[in-house]
Amino acid sequence: MGELRLKQRNHPDPGETVAGQGVVRQHGQGADSSKQMRKLGLFERLLLKYRLRNEPRYVRRWVLRMASGRQHSNLGNDLKDVPRARWAARDWLGYLTSMGLRPHHTCVEVGCGSLWAAEPVIEYLEAGKYTGLDITEQFYRFGEERLGDVLREKAVTLAVISEAALQRLEAMPPDFVFARKVLAHLRPDELPDFVAMFCRLVGPHSIGLIDNPPTEKTRYRNPGTIDYALEEFQRHVPAGITCIQDQWAIVVRREPALEQQEQPTAR
Repeated sequence: MGELRLKQRNHPDPGETVAGQGVVRQHGQGADSSKQMRKLGLFERLLLKYRLRNEPRYVRRWVLRMASGRQHSNLGNDLKDVPRARWAARDWLGYLTSMGLRPHHTCVEVGCGSLWAAEPVIEYLEAGKYTGLDITEQFYRFGEERLGDVLREKAVTLAVISEAALQRLEAMPPDFVFARKVLAHLRPDELPDFVAMFCRLVGPHSIGLIDNPPTEKTRYRNPGTIDYALEEFQRHVPAGITCIQDQWAIVVRREPALEQQEQPTAR
């Protein structure tokens, strides 16, 4: 998830290509030049080199594992339990609609993976309303293979996380922003970057939702899964943003301007 440290990495603006009619794919380019690297502090340079070295390994490892037949719980098309994944995705859509999501709303998913959680959301929304972001196109290519006709019909946009992509969405901004099956897999040192990036997309009338079970203390369920206490999440929330722990997710909203009396709601 180191690609979320966008201010330090300072990617050039991504090019845009169209993959099939109605499906827009946006891609980032390149890494930092040596001149840009020298502008960073020693700690940041070391951290950046570590992440640039290890993130491609993570992506490559899981792509190769899936290609060899190893099943993942939510990446790829041959999951460990497809019926359960579909049930969980429909359940998540029910939660989003209970929080106010309607077909005309614009919706951004951070960490869209292979589009399993997105599938019922895309079908529910009007055309052109869904954007999926992830650290690599290799994850959502599986979703493109599975849902090609649906993605074209719904004019879905899929993009690799980049500064340019975030700036476009900030300028929108979306009505709903959500992340599912992401927070639990972030290491504590990756949490600040993710929180800052996610909060950038939460506009004055946006609702942000990050699935996370309520817990009083951050706990490790296994070596690769963490449930974060709200207090730990709040430490990294920028000024002007509020968050509460709901039954199913952390709810993120932007504080209203002083002259506004009503709480922000999705348009």
